[in-house]
Amino acid sequence: MKKNISALLISSIIWLGCEDKINDQTCTGLLENDKLILCEGSFNNNNASLWSFHPDRQNSEMIHYEELGDVAQSMITYEDKLYTVLNNSHKIEIYDLGPELCYNNTLVLDNSSPRYFAANGSMGYVSTWNLESILVINLNTLNVSDTIHLPGKPEDLIINDNILYTAIPYTNQFSDTNLVIGISLNNHEIISEYSVVDGPNDLEIHNNQLYVSGSVTTIYPSNNTGISRINLNTDVILTLTNEENTNIKNGLSIINGSVFRTSSEGLIPVRNDLSLDIENTILGGTNISFASADDNYIYFTETDYIAPDTVRVTTLTGDFINEFIVGIAPKKFISLNN
Repeated sequence: MKKNISALLISSIIWLGCEDKINDQTCTGLLENDKLILCEGSFNNNNASLWSFHPDRQNSEMIHYEELGDVAQSMITYEDKLYTVLNNSHKIEIYDLGPELCYNNTLVLDNSSPRYFAANGSMGYVSTWNLESILVINLNTLNVSDTIHLPGKPEDLIINDNILYTAIPYTNQFSDTNLVIGISLNNHEIISEYSVVDGPNDLEIHNNQLYVSGSVTTIYPSNNTGISRINLNTDVILTLTNEENTNIKNGLSIINGSVFRTSSEGLIPVRNDLSLDIENTILGGTNISFASADDNYIYFTETDYIAPDTVRVTTLTGDFINEFIVGIAPKKFISLNN
C-alpha cells in the first residue's frame, strides 16, 4: 500500500488549514435541547444547516447555523467536540460541546470531497472521494499525519477492535465495486479486504458482525439493492440481494438489538438470513429519504431538496411523538446526552 512519508508530499496532494470564521452565532445554548440535526442542503447553494431540538416539546425553537457550507455529508461527536463534514465545501467545521454549542475551528481539505469522519485516541480519519484515500488527522494539531490510499472512493467509516472499516462503492472511474476494506489503526496498513454486496454504503456493527448495505442504480430511479454480513471472528460473509426496486434505501439502524434497513415507508427488520421482514415495517411516512434511531426515538425525514423539510419523530415502535420543520434534506441525527 502506498503511503505519504513526508509533509512535503502530503502538502502536494492536499492543502489543509484552519481558518477564522465570522459567525454572529458563535455560541448557541443547548440546555433546553438535546438533539442535533444536520441538513444536507442543495448542491452548489451553500445552504447546509445545523439544527437543535427536543423531541418531546411541541413548540421547540429551532436553533441553526445558516450557511454552514455546501452539501453537508455527515457529523459525529467525539469527546467534547462536534465534527461536521461538508462535502462540496471540502471542509470540516468543528464545534465545542457543553451547555452551549460554540464554534471552534475549520479544517480546510481543499478539493478532497470529504465524506465521513471517525476518531480514535488523538487521531481522526476522513474518507475522501477525490483523493481516493482516508486522511489521518492529528486532532491536537489539526494537521494531516498520514494518507491511506485505497482502491476506489471510500464512503462510510466505522471502528471496531482497533480496525477501521470503510465501504468502497466506486472505482476512480465511478464503476461499481463490492469492497469493504479493513485498516489497522496501529500502522495504517490494509489488513483485510472483503467482497460484499454491490455498491456498499452504510456500515453497522452488531454482535461483532459487520452489516453492509448496498445499492446500484439500474435505470433511474430503480436500484438493485442488497445487504451483506461479515462475521469479524471468522471472516465468513453472507450476502443477500433484493429484486430491482425503488423502495429500499441504504440506511441501517440498530433498534433494541435488531438490525433494520430504511425503506421509503419506514424501517424494515432484517432477519438472521438477511431477508427483509416487510410485514413488520415500523412505518414512518410515505416517501422516506432517511431514517435514524437512538435509544428512545426514530427520526424519519422526507425531502424534495426544496426548503423546508420535515422531521417526524416516533417511538421505537412507530407511535407518533412530534414533527419539526427544518432545513433542506435532514440526514444525520445525534443525541448529545448519549
